[in-house]
Amino acid sequence: MPNAPEREPVLDALVERALAPYRDLLPAATIAVMREELELAYTTHPVAARLIARIRERAPTVESEELVRGEDGRFHTVPTSEGGERSGGRRAR
Repeated sequence: MPNAPEREPVLDALVERALAPYRDLLPAATIAVMREELELAYTTHPVAARLIARIRERAPTVESEELVRGEDGRFHTVPTSEGGERSGGRRAR
């Protein structure tokens, strides 16, 4: 049995998002056909293919930051990877 082609996470996520509203409304066979059509359109249409390529190229966010107000009254960003604690200041509102 030949190996199945590797699934592409970006494409799968976009297809799943497009199909989500129809999952409870349409039969599985119809959803399967819609999936094939969406995958074909997303990979062959020049505009869609360029947009998907741009999404693929974006680097994932490695860490997040929190906006806090420092003692000086100004806002600063603080990495949330510091044990979940803020380094001084009050929470921004």
